[in-house]
Amino acid sequence: MKQLIAFLLLTSSIFSYSQDYFERTDLSPYGQKYSHLDANMSALSSHKYLTQFTYFELNFVNTRLEQYLTLYSDYSMSDDIIFVMDKPEKYLINTYEKKVSSSSNKRTFQVKYNLFEEEGNLLIKSVEISGYWEYIIDIYINYWTTNLNFEATKKEETVINYLLQDRVALTLNAKTKTGKIVITNTSINNLTDYYKQLTNEINKRKNKSSQ
Repeated sequence: MKQLIAFLLLTSSIFSYSQDYFERTDLSPYGQKYSHLDANMSALSSHKYLTQFTYFELNFVNTRLEQYLTLYSDYSMSDDIIFVMDKPEKYLINTYEKKVSSSSNKRTFQVKYNLFEEEGNLLIKSVEISGYWEYIIDIYINYWTTNLNFEATKKEETVINYLLQDRVALTLNAKTKTGKIVITNTSINNLTDYYKQLTNEINKRKNKSSQ
């Protein structure tokens, strides 16, 4: 019952955004609206679900990643959804596993969205994807369509990839057979930076529309 209530609260929250807010909060380096993202991502990836994560809306990013994992890839999301909105910490955790796996050898990974609110809407500050290392490697290589230096991972060094404003860092632990992907923003360090860029973006669009 608690899981159901959490899911209903989450669904109510992430689908209540206005279209105006949905369009004006895109802070990618190119000032694009979400509706234009597919065309720009197609040249960078072998699939259609690629997106920037940080400082984009939760609903948009979560939907794209979930579709990639469950439709394009070979994972399923469990009903174990954790959604916390207590101040000051806000986050969503989804748990995934392979669609076909033995019950005695079930391995999982979690996607944790660290969130903040802007005018009652949920935006992503950072993301952590952690769990069984083979799954984490699979996601890192294939979602971001990148190569992996396995010599560096054997030394437990951090491997870094970039997409638009996202810094995507992978670390692996050979002893525990676990891995973690941490996604942070390269140009927004705090909420002050975010609000500054948001204001600049809104003013740019206002000036463009008035010309």
